[in-house]
Amino acid sequence: MAQVLPAPQPRARVYDIALKNHEAVLETESMIAVATSVYVDHQVVTPGHRWETVRFSDPDGSNASERNVLSTWDAREGSVAQGSDAFLKSSTGYRVVNRDPSVEVRNLGGFDVWELGAITDDYIIVHTSAAQDGDEIEFRDRNTFQALGRVVCKVRPVKMVALENEILFASQDGKGYHHFHRMPYPDFSKGSLVKVKITNVPGTFGGISHFGPNFAVASDLKGQIQIVRWADPAKAGKAGIYPVPEYITQWTETDGKLLKYGSLPFSLSEVKFGNKSISFESIGVPPIVSQAWLIPTNGAGLFFKGPRSGNTNLDGVKWFYRLDPTAGHQLSVPPVTTSGEASLRFVVKLDRPATSPVSFDYEAVGVTASLGDDFTATSGSQVLTVGQSEVFIDVPLVTDSIVERPETLELRITGLSGAFCDEPVATGRIIGSGKRVIQEVADDGGAISSTLADGWQLADAKRVLEFAGGSATASKYGFESFIPIPGNGGAYYYAHGSVNERVQICQFDATTGELLEVFADVPRKRDGDTFIVAKGAGYSRYGFFDGLPVINLENVSVREGSGVQTFALDHERYTGQHSFVTTWSDPSAVSGTVNIPARSTGPFRLEIGVDDDTLQRYQQPVGVTMIVTNQTTGTTGTMISYVNVVEDDVLDATASVPTTTVEAGALAAHGNRLWLGQNNRPLLENFKFESGVLKPAPKITLPKNAKLQWYDFNNNGSGQGIAFDGQRVVSGSGVLSQGMAVLSGAASARPKAKIFTTNLTHTSHLLVPGYIVMSRTEFHPGSQSPIYFYDAKNKLARTLTTGGGDASAFGYSMAVAGDILWIAAPRLNGAGGRVEGYSLSNNFSLVRTLVSPEPVSNGIFGFSISSSGPYLVIGEPSTTAPGAAWVYSADGTALLKRLGSGASSGPDAFGSQVTTRGGRILTGICPLTDFYAFADGPVVFPPIFEGHRPVLLWTDINATPKRILPTTFANFGHSSGKRIALLDDCAVFTSQTETTGSLEVYSFSAAASATSSTSLTSMTASPTPAWPAEGALEPSWSFVTTEEGATEVRVELGTAPAEADKVIVEWSGDLKEWTKVADWKGSVISARNVSSAASEGSVLKLTLSTEDPATGFFRLRTIED
Repeated sequence: MAQVLPAPQPRARVYDIALKNHEAVLETESMIAVATSVYVDHQVVTPGHRWETVRFSDPDGSNASERNVLSTWDAREGSVAQGSDAFLKSSTGYRVVNRDPSVEVRNLGGFDVWELGAITDDYIIVHTSAAQDGDEIEFRDRNTFQALGRVVCKVRPVKMVALENEILFASQDGKGYHHFHRMPYPDFSKGSLVKVKITNVPGTFGGISHFGPNFAVASDLKGQIQIVRWADPAKAGKAGIYPVPEYITQWTETDGKLLKYGSLPFSLSEVKFGNKSISFESIGVPPIVSQAWLIPTNGAGLFFKGPRSGNTNLDGVKWFYRLDPTAGHQLSVPPVTTSGEASLRFVVKLDRPATSPVSFDYEAVGVTASLGDDFTATSGSQVLTVGQSEVFIDVPLVTDSIVERPETLELRITGLSGAFCDEPVATGRIIGSGKRVIQEVADDGGAISSTLADGWQLADAKRVLEFAGGSATASKYGFESFIPIPGNGGAYYYAHGSVNERVQICQFDATTGELLEVFADVPRKRDGDTFIVAKGAGYSRYGFFDGLPVINLENVSVREGSGVQTFALDHERYTGQHSFVTTWSDPSAVSGTVNIPARSTGPFRLEIGVDDDTLQRYQQPVGVTMIVTNQTTGTTGTMISYVNVVEDDVLDATASVPTTTVEAGALAAHGNRLWLGQNNRPLLENFKFESGVLKPAPKITLPKNAKLQWYDFNNNGSGQGIAFDGQRVVSGSGVLSQGMAVLSGAASARPKAKIFTTNLTHTSHLLVPGYIVMSRTEFHPGSQSPIYFYDAKNKLARTLTTGGGDASAFGYSMAVAGDILWIAAPRLNGAGGRVEGYSLSNNFSLVRTLVSPEPVSNGIFGFSISSSGPYLVIGEPSTTAPGAAWVYSADGTALLKRLGSGASSGPDAFGSQVTTRGGRILTGICPLTDFYAFADGPVVFPPIFEGHRPVLLWTDINATPKRILPTTFANFGHSSGKRIALLDDCAVFTSQTETTGSLEVYSFSAAASATSSTSLTSMTASPTPAWPAEGALEPSWSFVTTEEGATEVRVELGTAPAEADKVIVEWSGDLKEWTKVADWKGSVISARNVSSAASEGSVLKLTLSTEDPATGFFRLRTIED
């Protein structure tokens, strides 16, 4: 195997020191200086940061030394360096620190600090003002700081660069425009006030993006970005001006090269000059600076300050980097972690597609993982061809059932050609399930057992943690740094791992430093110096590695009354025989079977069955207590996890329709048409429901650079980012963060977006006769939120302010019912929300104000509203109690009904989404889980609603509601119910995975579209379009009365179905809602409808129960797995 090909050094040098925002890293030709500060809180001086130390080194990091400079001078941003001196900026002057410790620290002052122009070997140059003569440029002796003289200047300098033979500077005139100038150094031998020839560089400029020794970048008066090359070879050494073909404002220069850069992720390109135009050549940057910000110094290297290494609420500590900007491709291999997969997949990638072949060799080498026992030998060669940017390398794993510490291997890149690679060794970790929730505890003041001391400080951040038998390097595991958690002891050590300004809890072996556990993005609470891991409305006790398997049931959903089902469980790998004692955590809340049989190999399996009850609760979390014992070691642990129990009397979605949109932030329906879109995406999708099927219709693609945008600090909880009235569709949009709106004739066969400017990016949108109505809400006490009305010419025609009360969320939700425009003004945590009605025909006069008829504890009245047909529905979710949906007459004069989810306690988020059409009402759960109210505290809904959220349908206000289950309900990779809509003939709600989106559809008339029917004594059998299956026979139905007086249903197919358990019979009393009653195996599913069933191969016989009316409809259909 070839040896590792090292990148040129230094390529990306990390300075292992954490600096605060105002501290400095400085560079000259001979040195690098890093200045640090300390916070001083003393009676003698004003509290604040004071310069403390300056650390000097050669540019390659060698010959390091440090000087202490602590004084009463405060620390400010804007320090500079020249020669061997660091000029540390304060509010009153500069603290000048020489690298030679024998040179005394001096103070430079006598002018405003912003007036310092440039420093050379001979001069300190200051641009200053004198009342009688206009602006002047002052020259001081570089070594003594004494004034030498002034240059009279008729313009006002604002930026300056000193070169070997001349001075370049920019001035600003009375109109705010900038001009560029050149001047020679003055001769003060004949006097202290002199005039020199100042030459103007052609051009008048607006804003200046960069002003350096070789280049300036500024916009002209038309906004076109221009590059000024001070000494242009194409202009015989005179200044040349080059237009930039795109709007770029981030520039720097190094070693005579002009570079443009982008941030988050960081990208870098060198400007290449032609005769009259420019081009860009990309420069590879290592991943370690991908989330960093550039510090322009115009030196030989590029300096960056990285993301904060910890909590953003604390002092902004950042890591500093130095990059040698050598052009070329950058190859990287991020660390990877696998949990239960068959292989470790490494992604070897370039910073951009290859412009010439890039080749390398690779080999997987065990660290704590053993070749043969844990992974299969893997090595080879790869070539990234032109245009290719990444390649996958899979290391096959040897599956076992051994509970052991996470195992580590390395993928080593060797023989690299055609690119640079700063870190040619990537770490792969093999762990168990990683689901370490042990117990969830209600936030009721009870004992919390999962705590860690939390006295950690950002200043303690380290790149490497040292242990007695080894070390842990942060970058090896994909972190920027580790921040130790004090109070560690025993066999394990804990720290916070920081990455992209977020911290994660890490557990290490206290002896070897091996990383055992990482809890990513864990919600947290603080209680003094105690660190409490929190989840949802309460806390979760998290268990770190202890050798026992951890069982997590959060993905298990079981229907009531469906019999005992078996689920394979997520768990840590385990060794030997384990036994479980499994019980219901609260036996009074549920009855049924729950058991985990002992196993020595293979996955654990949960056997669970929940008995039916009469309470309509639709979905509830039920706790399961598990005591696990290792039969070999005797080690015992206790866990409590939760399964989702779903009401048996539910509806199944009739179809799932894929969408281009992955996570729809808003749906808008009218008639049987539907529009949907996703925030910050350039697409409005359109669907039409006809002939019982939801079909794609012509969509709208926004113009270049435009994206859908609606303002909400919580992903648009109102769901009204789109409005649709059957003819027009409107949504918020944005171009370069400018408030825009998109309007289209929705009825057109080829709808096309029309963009028009608005005053703001709005939260909610509504269409009323003659107007487009928009609102912008902040939920910030004291803010004012009027409603904006745009007329037929898309001009702002009027605004509307609230009739009274707090206006910060006025317009969060809106609806129109006949002549009344309903506008909600919710307040968080029960602080007096209201819904106001305004007359459209009477100059938008206030005609009615509604408040909660019976306020829910900590309710948010008006969080969602909807009106269509006979009803006005107002949602009132709560942060602590079951929510409500209040049903009024459309004009708001009569309260008709209070709707609820059936929950008796705890927050259920009911009322956060409501919609009504044609007398039906649909409710859902909006996506917020940490909706932050600035003054009122957090709104946190239970984590159970983060998967398949309950979607409930009322066919009328007096009907029993039914939950609609998505077709993806049994798929743990899906979530659903984030957005809902009612069409004339179906209910629709969203479903998604991380990468795909779809619409779940429940048709109100599925049976009505049947192809045939047979009736007898008021019973009707009706096959659906889903039956017969292709190649199957048409079912034959018959109904007879037995000697005992019972009704027997007989279904004949001619041949027996191949999968009898997937062929079911359903019953409906109204052709709207269907109940599964039996399958072809002869199993009774609903004893309320069918008392017995018997299968005779091609014939199924059902005896009807007498509990239900003797009228109704049957159908035969197949079900999926």
